[in-house]
Amino acid sequence: MAMASARNLQVHAQPVARRGWWLRAALVVLLLGLTVAAGLAGRHRMRVQQPSAQASTLRADHAAWSLVLGITTWKGSVDFRALRHDPVLLDRYVASLEAVPPTEYQRWSRQERIAFWINAYNAYVLQYLRDHPELHNLRDVGALPYAWFRQAFVPLGPGHGGPLSLGEIADDILGTELGDPRARLALAFGAVDGPTLPGLAYDGQALASQLDDAARRFVRDPRHVRLDGLSGTLHLSPVFKWGRSEFERDQGLVNFVARYATDADAVAILNGTQHIVFSDFDWSVR
Repeated sequence: MAMASARNLQVHAQPVARRGWWLRAALVVLLLGLTVAAGLAGRHRMRVQQPSAQASTLRADHAAWSLVLGITTWKGSVDFRALRHDPVLLDRYVASLEAVPPTEYQRWSRQERIAFWINAYNAYVLQYLRDHPELHNLRDVGALPYAWFRQAFVPLGPGHGGPLSLGEIADDILGTELGDPRARLALAFGAVDGPTLPGLAYDGQALASQLDDAARRFVRDPRHVRLDGLSGTLHLSPVFKWGRSEFERDQGLVNFVARYATDADAVAILNGTQHIVFSDFDWSVR
């Protein structure tokens, strides 16, 4: 099951005021101009059709998400004090996602759909953690293992048959339906040892290079990927285990990891890996 962790949203206070009151004013004016449409279609009805040549009207909304990220994040860490001081920016963005009409979604390309779901996943995680300051470890969400990923708190439209969980978005929509394994490494589910938030929103037109960047950031972090040359043990983040079937689709998990490692590490991984061990995971909220 596609899981994610929680410290990836650590609080590094970066006061918005430090960036200038004029920036906040400009952001508010921009976000107030966003257009709200009708509800989003059900996940199982959102099958890929031939995309229209029309540009997605969500582009402006994703730009708004970039603004939220720009004033509240720094190298993947989040200034939750800024988010709680001015919640309207993030709330208006997630409202715009919920208002996407089914007819518009059906016109989008596969790349636009992937970008939409990654941005939605990350935005709802950020909103949830902002609204639950008492939550310091994702294991505390529920009694069962991985309850954080099973809790349905993403209300993306009545057509879905009810709210979605993070696991459904990661496994069913991005993993099975849209099928790009790199997307899993872009899902900042809030844990210290999970993927981090980007500085900009994901966008359909730039998606390929953005997902490559996300994969490189994750793979090249020694917390997530480390080869013990003496034993031939490749230590990998559990994120690779949760989405293993996706990473195995093309040339296998080891080849996927090597593809995004540095040149020297890639050679060592390909030639030296004897077996794989999945590492422990820090579920503290980032």
